[in-house]
Amino acid sequence: MAKVWKVSSVEYKTTGTNGANEIDVVHFTVTDTVDGVTKTRHDFHHLDPSTDKSSFTKMEDVTEEQLLTWVKATMGSDRVAWQEWKVDQEIAAEKTPPRGEKIFS
Repeated sequence: MAKVWKVSSVEYKTTGTNGANEIDVVHFTVTDTVDGVTKTRHDFHHLDPSTDKSSFTKMEDVTEEQLLTWVKATMGSDRVAWQEWKVDQEIAAEKTPPRGEKIFS
């Protein structure tokens, strides 16, 4: 299954450099399922709205797709790949745990 990116929430400045309700932090998840094992990674990414004032979009008007495009673009392909790799690692660890534990009662 392909990785699914979702926005869980945003943080914003009520009065930013571009106007009201300027998004500067995006909280997101990356989820994947392999062989019935589903893992979700939670993280956040800071945006710098002051870098491109011509493309400013107020929080009320932004879409999840637009937010994810911004997050991935400002992260860069290496960081996007790392986020997805971390989900792969969590799935692999559950399928073949690197360690075990036995509890004695």
